[in-house]
Amino acid sequence: MRHVPHCLALSALAASLLTRTMHAQAGDASPPARSGAPVAPPPAVAPRVASAPACVRALPGSAFTRLPVYVYAEVADSADRAARPAVDLVADAVAGRLRTALGGGAGTLPAADSLMWQMDLAGGLRVTAARDGRVSWRDADAPTGVDSSAVSERLLDRALRTLADAGELFVPAELFRGDSLVYELRLVHPERDAGGRQVVRRRNPAAAFTLSVAPEVQAEARPGEIGRNVRYPAQLQAGGFQGHVVVEFVVDSAGRADPATVRDPNAHVTRTLAPELRQAYRDFFAAGRQAVLKTRFAPATVGGCAVRQRVRQPMTWALAQ
Repeated sequence: MRHVPHCLALSALAASLLTRTMHAQAGDASPPARSGAPVAPPPAVAPRVASAPACVRALPGSAFTRLPVYVYAEVADSADRAARPAVDLVADAVAGRLRTALGGGAGTLPAADSLMWQMDLAGGLRVTAARDGRVSWRDADAPTGVDSSAVSERLLDRALRTLADAGELFVPAELFRGDSLVYELRLVHPERDAGGRQVVRRRNPAAAFTLSVAPEVQAEARPGEIGRNVRYPAQLQAGGFQGHVVVEFVVDSAGRADPATVRDPNAHVTRTLAPELRQAYRDFFAAGRQAVLKTRFAPATVGGCAVRQRVRQPMTWALAQ
């Protein structure tokens, strides 16, 4: 976990808040408030990075659309909504650092096809800013550390380190509701609305770079499979326990959950439970794990090619009324 102090003059923050440009439509791939003549983005191409499956790398460039990728920030607790404008500025600053690091010039966004492909956008960082000036961050989907194998997290981590070293990672303490403020940073590309238009369904995204993206279909369980495979642990049912868990795992290209990737994204929360409840939770999660390992899924596809995808499956056990 990365810890750094933060110190940026409030006057500079206020000035940035007043001059912020809001971009909601993805059709403008140029970053806000940039000078110089716009430069046409390069044509869409198939990814060449090793993380992309051979089937996807073999697709023609015409199967892809070049889209802007945005840094999106959101506070973890809606009660901290007063801090959203300041957190949006952090996203702006991170996007700016990414543009610079990837060789972007005035009026255009750099292409990141040599570094990643669209499925590498999964993941993000969870940032904690404390009242005493310390800032730390970790993998948003794990209890500790930064996943060095995840391209999106490496890019965000590098940008945050650069901002922190320059003393430009700051959220005013007066915006905190408690002793700290927690927010997440993620990389997202536009979605298509009902009319086929490319839109960003996020608040105040900041453009960072462009990426060639092919049509994507999410992985999902075959109808009724999860329900057939979930079992109520007998001892918990007899004891009157009810439960809810979230099982995270990777669905491989054959439509099976990869056993090595199954994890509990909420495991850190169980430390606060009483011993009996903690054991009941673990038993519910074990039942959930067995259910996903037995289930057949329709794998995710990119451009018609079956690909691996990380998913989360919620499960609930409730006693009959």
